[in-house]
Amino acid sequence: MKKQCFNVLLIEDDHFASNMIMMLLAKDFRTHVIGELSNHIDSEIFNSLTQLRKAKKESGGGYLNANPKHPIDVVILDTEVPWNKDIPSKVMENFSKWASPPKILCTCTYPDEKTLKSLSKFECFSGYIVKSDVLYCIASAVCLAGTGYTVISPQICPLLEEGDITNLRGETLIISYPKQEKKIRINGNLSADIIRLKLIFNLPQSEIQEELFTSEKYARQVITKKYSNLHMSDIVFERIKLDELLSNPYINNRKIIEHYGRIIPNVLAKRSSKKRNPKFRNMDTLAFHLMTIPDIKKW
Repeated sequence: MKKQCFNVLLIEDDHFASNMIMMLLAKDFRTHVIGELSNHIDSEIFNSLTQLRKAKKESGGGYLNANPKHPIDVVILDTEVPWNKDIPSKVMENFSKWASPPKILCTCTYPDEKTLKSLSKFECFSGYIVKSDVLYCIASAVCLAGTGYTVISPQICPLLEEGDITNLRGETLIISYPKQEKKIRINGNLSADIIRLKLIFNLPQSEIQEELFTSEKYARQVITKKYSNLHMSDIVFERIKLDELLSNPYINNRKIIEHYGRIIPNVLAKRSSKKRNPKFRNMDTLAFHLMTIPDIKKW
């Protein structure tokens, strides 16, 4: 597990979905988005990396980082293309011609056995996940695919168990967003919305209060409780090591651990140990990483 940061190309027609995935990958220290493309484009541009860079430079649609030092490690490919259902297979086929093709992580809104059979035959196929299963853990799915695992989500399991799909390569892992029981529950949906707006979307607390018609006191109470559930105070005062919380047999989280390993000692040096919950600039991002630790198990 030497790779700490995976360069990702996102091929997604739905701009709302593309923006959400882009935001989640950008927040995660383990992933770096080097391009966003629509699957409306000609699949032939994926014949080679050189052709892909040239085509995007000429067309002006979407973007692709032109730096040749940034290889594409993982491609997130939206497989639901109503106007041309053959496009995902054509894109996969063209990527498979590369001397060192990237890993292709396929996404969908609703699982489809025919699509899975069609795409899993390619060597570069690295998984098929339902977006709602993975939700905010998409970066972890990318890390698993980039490491060499085949990644599926819970709704894909019946397709494998009931069908005759036996050509998956490498070890297959099931990834899903943590179950509701692991999250804070003070006042049902209101608390969940406060946490989502604060830690996922980074809204200032004053705007959260206005949006959800709640008091400053209650919003602060919810966030404080969430920080406590995530052991934020224990982490800052080094009563718990990040290695303990982020250690994973499948994913290399050294990028996150090393980043905060540099920050936290400086926080302690500047503040008295008697103060509770000393805050620092990247505290919400650390909470985001801890909140989105996925459930992973072997299939």
